Amino acid sequence: MSYQVDDALEVAEEYEADGLEFCEAIYRASINCGADPKDVFAEAGRRRREELLEEHKRHLASTEWAQTRARKLAECPHCERCKTSWSLQVHHRTYVNVPREEMSDLEVLCRLCHEEEHGRTFEKETEAERFTRLCNPPGNKEIAENIRRMLRAKTR
Repeated sequence: MSYQVDDALEVAEEYEADGLEFCEAIYRASINCGADPKDVFAEAGRRRREELLEEHKRHLASTEWAQTRARKLAECPHCERCKTSWSLQVHHRTYVNVPREEMSDLEVLCRLCHEEEHGRTFEKETEAERFTRLCNPPGNKEIAENIRRMLRAKTR
């Protein structure tokens, strides 16, 4: 990132404080600092994503989230997609209401379905997770689907 982009973002913050809309502030600051507006918009977006990620991490570590998560798991004690009760996690369908999520904003997913939702690769499960999964199997159809998911994940 060039110093011009950095300077343009600082100037844009000042323009916004003076009442300019975000896009107009970025564009004017870019021109005034000799930076390409596309680069300045891209950097502003990257920084905002980093800020949101940090806010989300803090929220997930909070007691409020622990209580919300516990309520959702009590409401639905199995994966809403494959019906297993193995390795349950609470997924945000939307982040619009964070940190004051509605129960409808959340979905209970097993680890496999959650990883599939986010496009993450399958991580090797621990012995405890494997034992839990095998002791709490869903119906035959769901077992076959979970096996297919695991095989697909291993080929990634």
